[in-house]
Amino acid sequence: MELQLDSASTRITTRASFPSITTRREFEMPARKKRPAPKPKTGRIVGGGILAVTGIGGFLWAGIADWSPVLRVVFAGAALTGIGLIIYALKDQRRIPVVIANVGLICAGAAGLAAVPFDSDDKPVPPPSPSPSPSQTSSRQPPIKVDLVRIEPNDDSNVWATREPLALTPAQLREWDAAEDDDAWILAKGGVYVGQTETRIVIKGNHVTPVTLVGMRAISTCEEPLNGSYLTNPNQGITEIAKVGFDLDRPNPEAASVVVDELGHPVEDEEGKIEMRGVFLKEAKDVRLEKDEPVTFRVYAQVTRFYCTYVIRIETLSNGEISQTTIDNNGQPFRLTGHAKGADFAGYRDVYFGGLWNKSVGWARGKRTADGRWQPRNPAW
Repeated sequence: MELQLDSASTRITTRASFPSITTRREFEMPARKKRPAPKPKTGRIVGGGILAVTGIGGFLWAGIADWSPVLRVVFAGAALTGIGLIIYALKDQRRIPVVIANVGLICAGAAGLAAVPFDSDDKPVPPPSPSPSPSQTSSRQPPIKVDLVRIEPNDDSNVWATREPLALTPAQLREWDAAEDDDAWILAKGGVYVGQTETRIVIKGNHVTPVTLVGMRAISTCEEPLNGSYLTNPNQGITEIAKVGFDLDRPNPEAASVVVDELGHPVEDEEGKIEMRGVFLKEAKDVRLEKDEPVTFRVYAQVTRFYCTYVIRIETLSNGEISQTTIDNNGQPFRLTGHAKGADFAGYRDVYFGGLWNKSVGWARGKRTADGRWQPRNPAW
């Protein structure tokens, strides 16, 4: 009896001594251990934010500037991609369906906005009538009209340079010698005038009221001088209101007044640069053009340190409005390069001599000395 009581007592004691352990074991065993939530990827969030902001800003600007609808779609796609990166970095699984729905709505809205211009003042243009009324007038004409743009050949020194060496064959050199217009021949092969150019430009008033010229500037883009082939060929010996000049060693220069001698020829300094001073349209009297009244400019451009492409922009005033007219070289920019560095043409990879350089008075490739300089094969001196 005591043993049983002891046993019962033991059972009671066991249950009484560890009630909390028994209860905890029964409660905790079925539960799974929770994993800590993954931390968001900061880099992805920042990158997605930048992409989203850039895309949204670009999309809005493309609409304001009336860019191509394709660009608007590209910017919209960038914005959505950025938003997607942010969502992926957060890894919020429960919000994915909601996000997909929102993305779909945004895509649909972006496609609709991309299909039409942002300017609310734009109106659909009706198709033209097959027989227009005689009372209809043409669109507004520019205040001036460009009648002539012609680069004048330099009779004293014809020099050109190219971006890459030409590697002209003897047959090509003979063809160039026989060409009636050696300027056109070398320009067609990528030649660019070196140092200076002289361009004749004729403009004409094209407004019922007088047109006043108020600005004249070269809009230029410049880089290192061309150093491919150098080609040198020295030779012997309507109302024009002014000679104007552009020094392309300065960015986007205003037209300056060209200093001339008693014969009207441009004055050059010791380095061979044409002397230019001031701003032409500030020093000259008002240049006013009546309807169909022409005026001719001799435009001198020069550069020593760069290879430049440029157009000429003229500002005019008529009826209280400022207008701009751009003058180029037959649809292409004017081109001019300075000399490559190095004495005796050492900065060029190829040099051709013609005219007075050679006794034969014909084009021929020069020979290179040990120190990298170039000289004619048959010098005339």
